[in-house]
Amino acid sequence: MTIASLNESNDDYQEFNGTVCATVDNNISKLLFNDQNSSTATFTIQNALKDIRVHLSWKKDVDENCPLTDEDNETNTTDNFAVRPEKFLITGNSASIFAGDDFNLSFNALDADGSDTDDYNETTANASFTIEANSTKAGCINGTLHIDDINFTNGVASDINTTYSNIGDVNITIKDSNDSSSFAYVDHDDTNESQRLISPATASIYVKPYELNITDVSFQPSTDKDWLYMADNINDMNITLDTIVKAFNKQGDILQDFNETCYAQDVNVTFYYDLNNSNSDINLTLDGNLTSNDVNISDINKTLQIPKKLFIDGEANSSYAFGIDRNYYDYKNPVNVVLKDVNVTTQNISKELQGKLLESDNNATFYFARTYTQDLATSQSSDTTKAEILIYSDHPLKDDNNVSLQEELLNWYLNTMHTDNSFGNITNTTPSKSIQKSATTDITTSAASITNGISTIEVNTTNDTKGSYFIHLDENRWLWYVAQNFGSDYNDSDNSKCTEHPCIKYTYEQKSLGHAVKSGTTTGVHFESSDVNVSKNNQGVRLFR
Repeated sequence: MTIASLNESNDDYQEFNGTVCATVDNNISKLLFNDQNSSTATFTIQNALKDIRVHLSWKKDVDENCPLTDEDNETNTTDNFAVRPEKFLITGNSASIFAGDDFNLSFNALDADGSDTDDYNETTANASFTIEANSTKAGCINGTLHIDDINFTNGVASDINTTYSNIGDVNITIKDSNDSSSFAYVDHDDTNESQRLISPATASIYVKPYELNITDVSFQPSTDKDWLYMADNINDMNITLDTIVKAFNKQGDILQDFNETCYAQDVNVTFYYDLNNSNSDINLTLDGNLTSNDVNISDINKTLQIPKKLFIDGEANSSYAFGIDRNYYDYKNPVNVVLKDVNVTTQNISKELQGKLLESDNNATFYFARTYTQDLATSQSSDTTKAEILIYSDHPLKDDNNVSLQEELLNWYLNTMHTDNSFGNITNTTPSKSIQKSATTDITTSAASITNGISTIEVNTTNDTKGSYFIHLDENRWLWYVAQNFGSDYNDSDNSKCTEHPCIKYTYEQKSLGHAVKSGTTTGVHFESSDVNVSKNNQGVRLFR
């Protein structure tokens, strides 16, 4: 600081001899003038001063220590000024910060040596500083920053409770107020801002969601029933698991910035099941973004990965599907699947991971099915027979009304629950003169929709010529079964054979007095000695064998 000696009219310099004491607060600088008109006073002020003047005292023609005991004169400078901290500092002590949850920040006002500034005792109430928070990504939402009252004591405000309502990379900044409440506002008329304002400080934090919550789970068999069939194509028969995941802050507000553009991450949701049949030779069919594509039923607990691109405004809907695979000749016992639990299993993504409390009816049973036909021998020009949908089990079965199912063959039960074409249907009938599918016009055939597990097959002769025919049935492939080495995988194309799809042997015999009509035969229709076909013989009465 320059101290000058002026003449009595204060319009020019004047030489001075003697001691001058310059005092700022409790800091004194001694100046010894020797026929000179100015000198420089140096102060090292450790404390903050918001509004102060320099006090001058002097004594002519002496060299004495300050403070002077018998000075000739004294005065105060006319210009008030401030002594401010050089800069702010922000530090935190929380390893992880979650949206809406408490964490601590500490604030320091440092002097030029990097030490806390004595007598800097500003508070939130006098508003000489401001604190703000801003997301670092353009287009993302700035959350609400709440900070408890800050009361600096000698440049320190420690462990201030803080919350931030949103997520992401956030810059928290403390800065001197650039208005009349700023600490050194007294200097605003003669000092530029870069010298007058305390240098700001910024701390970067990353805020995670407080909670990832599974808000809904749908367990949906493709039949809309609590049962379905085993099938080799997942699009034919499946259970679809649909889930909704949302991101929340501690106050329960959805975090819209949990999206692909801002701060969403891939989220894993794991589904846990109980099984009544975990035979190692049972395999799954799968469709979905799963972390494991192991198809063995022992690995039925699956983790669905929800990619961050699916999150919109903090919410994502995702699903996967599974079925029980089948081989046309390899029948299996029923498999009952019970969904027990669904949980978010991605670690370190939020403070809390909330699964879904499931209802008790999230279960379904897979059955191995077959179409079982009755051959027909008749002398009537118009007659009917039937095809039945049977399901396999080595123990008695009940329907969804707890009524016992009828065992038609050993371990094969009539599925009276099959009441809709969407469960599987006979889609076409083709009469042929042989076990090879090639249409004939001698007879016409049709199949009614399956009701209570039975489809009625109607046969009409177009002439009065006796003979045998084979009615080839087109059906959904998950209804086809033939014993191993007695047939092939399902095929209903032209020239396919009764070893590749269900057939009914139809025999028409002209009615003749005194001549008995023989019952039908299974030859060429069912190629398995244990499951002979049931035949029907019509001539006024019906005979079953």
